[in-house]
Amino acid sequence: DVDDFDFICHVAFDQKPLTRKERANNVKKRDFLNKYKGVAREVLEALLDRYMNTGIYEIGKTEVLKLSEFKKFGMPSKIASYFGGKAGYFQAVKELEDELLKLRIENAFLKQEKKKIKLLLSAFYQLYYINRYKILV
Repeated sequence: DVDDFDFICHVAFDQKPLTRKERANNVKKRDFLNKYKGVAREVLEALLDRYMNTGIYEIGKTEVLKLSEFKKFGMPSKIASYFGGKAGYFQAVKELEDELLKLRIENAFLKQEKKKIKLLLSAFYQLYYINRYKILV
């Protein structure tokens, strides 16, 4: 129930890892979702639910929109239209991913130097993109 990012923070900074459910609930408590209305907000809430079950890697993939819990919103192109198009959808998902990591980064920043934060983020994003794009190292 813990993402790679939380595991890295736990090892590097001795911070208690948050579960994906705790992280998603933190996003719901902040104002992030309030800037989206109607179906766009429902889609992001469904992505948060998906994140709680599968983690950060899955929500950034467009294939997720073909899953049963997203069918009620329409085809992927219809879903993108709720965000003003494909670019708007990808921007919203990127912001959601950033928001999921935001609190942990802020806490780590308060406790550690910038150099350690950059190394941490670099390690996380390498793991993220290796997994997301199935890059072989």
